[in-house]
Amino acid sequence: MTSNLVMYQIDQYSQAFINQSSIDGYNIQDLLSKVSIYYVPMVNPDGVTLNQLGAGGFSNKNELIKMNNGSSDFSAWKANARGLNLNRQYPSGWRTINNNVRSPSYAFYKGVRPFSKSETKALYDFTLSHDFKTYVAYHSSGEIYIGRITLVQNATPIVKSLI
Repeated sequence: MTSNLVMYQIDQYSQAFINQSSIDGYNIQDLLSKVSIYYVPMVNPDGVTLNQLGAGGFSNKNELIKMNNGSSDFSAWKANARGLNLNRQYPSGWRTINNNVRSPSYAFYKGVRPFSKSETKALYDFTLSHDFKTYVAYHSSGEIYIGRITLVQNATPIVKSLI
């Protein structure tokens, strides 16, 4: 769902830009001449594929089923295809994460150290390389929204209008 929502937002901004129209009273061409919006529609493509389509296309199918408590139903899968939950890969509070398991699993394995997987390190490096004033993170599996809205001089974030 997260990727669909993000792609919908991109489509809405693009259409408003092309049609020189507004969203919630904000002129999108004017807004986008003052700010940049970066989207990362998906950080865990192998985990999403596994969740949606099952283990059939993976070379480690038997290992994945074992990590999934013997089940071939991957609808509750929250890790990448190596059994590591990427949301538990960031350094903030890493040592004190609750419900951690000691080996790869469908949901709770945090890995041996923060940023041990390239996906999380790449996202971290990307955020450090920009001076973001605002961020929004959707987490459909956890059913949460994380964000920090800061007014930018001469431009007001309008993310709320597309949620």
